[in-house]
Amino acid sequence: MRRNYHEIEQKGADLKIIVPSSGRLIKRFLKEFGPYPFPFYGDRDRSLYKAMGHITMNKAKLLLMAALAAAAGKIDSFLPRDKAQRAVALYSMKTQDVYLQGGTWIYSESGALEWYHLDKSPDDHASIEQILNELA
Repeated sequence: MRRNYHEIEQKGADLKIIVPSSGRLIKRFLKEFGPYPFPFYGDRDRSLYKAMGHITMNKAKLLLMAALAAAAGKIDSFLPRDKAQRAVALYSMKTQDVYLQGGTWIYSESGALEWYHLDKSPDDHASIEQILNELA
């Protein structure tokens, strides 16, 4: 989303990111991985995620997918090489629900839901092309 932010903004959208984490972890993440041109908001107790129907992926299935992706050379590492970024990632893996899948939601200016995509797995994100088409 960071790479395509200006395209999204040109469509008149106001991008906001909601993550299932505390404000403290979000600040730490932004310090090490930022900057981002859009705000992040926390859903610490995951109540919004749950209310919107996001799923928690089966732990064994997710770990198997990750192992197969690594074996196939699709990913070279689960962890960033940068020491500070790695520390944030490891902390997140130990303290957050890394099995909770995300999604993309588009609302009108009046607050009406216009389109959404719930991720079924880590490789099932809405593509930027889908998002831009829905914003057209």
